[in-house]
Amino acid sequence: MAKAYLVIRIKGQPDVPYWANTTLRLLKLEKKYRAIILPVKENTDGMLKKIQHYVSWQEVDLPTPKNYWIKRAEDLATKKLLLKIFQRLVLKQLMN
Repeated sequence: MAKAYLVIRIKGQPDVPYWANTTLRLLKLEKKYRAIILPVKENTDGMLKKIQHYVSWQEVDLPTPKNYWIKRAEDLATKKLLLKIFQRLVLKQLMN
């Protein structure tokens, strides 16, 4: 199965250098406790090592975050939307 990183920002916004803030903004981690899923690539590894003091990450396979977010979804429409998104991710990874 395809591998990805689950990245969570653990430190807040004050006293963050501009270079780290730029990298966090590029990864769409503007606020504390935001989470994203990134593909495992060389440039992703470099970005994560650059901001390692501000984020925490773990390598996961795609079903792990899928199960987590579907479990947390409140209504049926959101669950259906999440299922479609993860199906597209899996198909995209299989095509590459």
